[in-house]
Order: sequence, then C-alpha cells, then structure tokens
Amino acid sequence: MSNKIEAEIKEEQMTAFLNDVLKKVEHEADPDELARLRKIFKKCIPLGRRSYVAAFLTKMLLSEENTRRPSRRSRSEERAERPSKNRAEENSSRTETEKTEKIEKAPRIVIDESLAATIFIGIGRNRHVYPRDLVGLVASVAGLERERIGNIKVLANYSFVQLFKEDAEKAIAALNGYDYRGRKLSVSYSKQRSDDKDSESEASTESTSSEQESALQATEEVSQTLV
Repeated sequence: MSNKIEAEIKEEQMTAFLNDVLKKVEHEADPDELARLRKIFKKCIPLGRRSYVAAFLTKMLLSEENTRRPSRRSRSEERAERPSKNRAEENSSRTETEKTEKIEKAPRIVIDESLAATIFIGIGRNRHVYPRDLVGLVASVAGLERERIGNIKVLANYSFVQLFKEDAEKAIAALNGYDYRGRKLSVSYSKQRSDDKDSESEASTESTSSEQESALQATEEVSQTLV
C-alpha cells in the first residue's frame, strides 16, 4: 500500500515538473539555444534510446531538487517547534511577572512606634522612584534585610522609610551621599527627639524636621494643583 502511494506521489511530482519544463520551453527558453542543444542530443543519443535518456535526465533532476528541498517532515517539525518556543518564552515571562507581583504584594512589616525610626531620603516619584526601589536600595546598599524595612512613603521629591532604631544610623551612613540614578542622595533622620529640649542638637533637629515638613507640604500642594 505504501509503495503504491509513494509511486503516485512520484508520478504527480514528475507530471508537475514536466508541465513546468514545457511552459518554460514555450515561453522562456531561447529557441536558438534549444535548437543547438537538440542537435547535440540527436547526434549523441540513438533514436531508440532518446525517450529513455530523457526519462533518466528527468529522474536525475527530480532527485537533485528533492535533495535541496527540505523534507515535509522537517518543515512540520519546525512549525511544531515554533509554538513550543513561544509557549516556553511566555511561561518564563509569566513566571518572572508572578515573582515580581509576589514581591510587590508581600505585606510590609509593621514596626512598633517605640522601636521605629524614620529616615528622610531626598528622592521621590519625579525620579521614577517607588517603594520597591527604595526597598532594594536600602537592602543592597545598607545591607538590611527586607524584613527590617517598615512603612515607605514616596512623594514627588522626597521619601520616608521606617526602620528599626538600631538600623537607622547604619542606613543613613550608607545612603547619605550615595550616587543613585545620577544624583547624590541626601539622607537623614526625619525626626529625632532628645531628652534635653534646650540643647542645640534638638534645635538643629527640629529645624531640619520643620524644613522637611514644609517641603512635604509644598510638594503636596503642588501635586494637588497639578491634579
């Protein structure tokens, strides 16, 4: 059965090939060139063998064409592989997206106010900075675990990050003056209390806090105006 099917395929292929050759002879070939070749053919091949030689030449040409042409199976395999690659890329992209979403949706740790200190970072949304960016910045530069980073508030030009008190000084020392996205960061305590209310340290701290709060208020007013 398979031999019969194979013979039918070869016959169809040969018929199509000869029809194509005939069209080219009639419409494309140079008659003078064909006449010259025909004389050589008649001279070299006896009359009784010419049809056999023509058949053999046709077979040779078809064999060469089949050798150069990719098999149907290989083409189908290529088509089958393409969707697989696309699916693999889609699955990889989906996995990365899911990982990112899990990180972003992970609940931020709540630090008790008595244990917390908030630091001021002079960069915000205008520099395309978001909470996840600050988490990565504090974790990589200051060397803090993500579980030790509390609430984060990002405004237009400033940000506030809540940390454990024992980590705040370390974070400020590491981040203040750090070159981030083309600018050096200004990082300090956002608010600092002292038992000695008359000391110069408290006055300086309150002044800094007041300036930050004023800047915060001005930024919020500008943002409301733009909205």
